[in-house]
Amino acid sequence: AILMAVTATLQVKFARAISLGAAIGNVLYKTFKKFIEPPLKEIIPDEDIWKWVPPISQYLMRLIGISIAFSVQRILSTIHTAVRGARLATDGFTEWCEARNLDYLSDGYLDDIAAFALAAMGVWGQLFVWSSLPLPVKLLLFPFTFTEWLLSFLVSVQVSRGTATTGQQAAFQKGA
Repeated sequence: AILMAVTATLQVKFARAISLGAAIGNVLYKTFKKFIEPPLKEIIPDEDIWKWVPPISQYLMRLIGISIAFSVQRILSTIHTAVRGARLATDGFTEWCEARNLDYLSDGYLDDIAAFALAAMGVWGQLFVWSSLPLPVKLLLFPFTFTEWLLSFLVSVQVSRGTATTGQQAAFQKGA
């Protein structure tokens, strides 16, 4: 049941990123059509081949747009998880201090400053440190990496099999 709930949530985010990417791709295609297709028409004079250039270039631009949308989605998710994690940590520390009558540690702006600093370290760590971690640490974290990959795979299979909502499929086909 938990796996189904997680994949349903991720499926909505996945479909949203695909819809955004398709819209970005359509904007890119208009520019491509205006500036790149005329020189291509001179290079590819054969009409039998030329009829395939517009649909292929449109799908190529959508692919680029979807790649951009997924990159933006990953950055937004990174920021969200870092801010959420930092807030949870500082709220837990505040409760711990209040339970021990150490209110002076959690009064004022100190907890907010700590949350901001933790969030900044979380974003920095997720964006820049992960790629330079030593192999033993990556092996230790492999189960989490594999789980993330598996969830992404399950969601993409569900969306590609047509389990996305009719509205999401129509939006993708229209490019909106």
